[in-house]
Amino acid sequence: MHSTVFVSGLVFATYFCWRLALVSFPLVLLLIIPGLIYGKYLLYLSRQSRHEYAKANSLVEQALGSIKTVYSFTAEKRIIQNYTAILDKTIKLGIKQVVEGYMLLGFHSSWVACMFLVYSLCFTDFMTPFDHVEIEA
Repeated sequence: MHSTVFVSGLVFATYFCWRLALVSFPLVLLLIIPGLIYGKYLLYLSRQSRHEYAKANSLVEQALGSIKTVYSFTAEKRIIQNYTAILDKTIKLGIKQVVEGYMLLGFHSSWVACMFLVYSLCFTDFMTPFDHVEIEA
């Protein structure tokens, strides 16, 4: 859905003001490329997080499957420490995902604001036909 809105926006921009759209097409890559890079990095972090959760699940399965052995060797504290260490890694990965997501959002927002500012300052005189307007004093 988002790609459809993006493409239709580019089509409407080209239809209504083709010169401005022609200038903005190369700059759109500066919005798309970081989004793709972040998307791949986010997939990488989610795979790592899923792997850590799988390790924690395996540890709990083994501990609960052989609860009598764990209890007889008094290994409850060690299993709890291992489980906590594994879950701490997933917490760090989750925090990393959130922080980097907001960094990308800030980058995109500032880039869109800069593009709007450049367009409004540089191309307004070029794009609007004020030749026929007379200013009365």
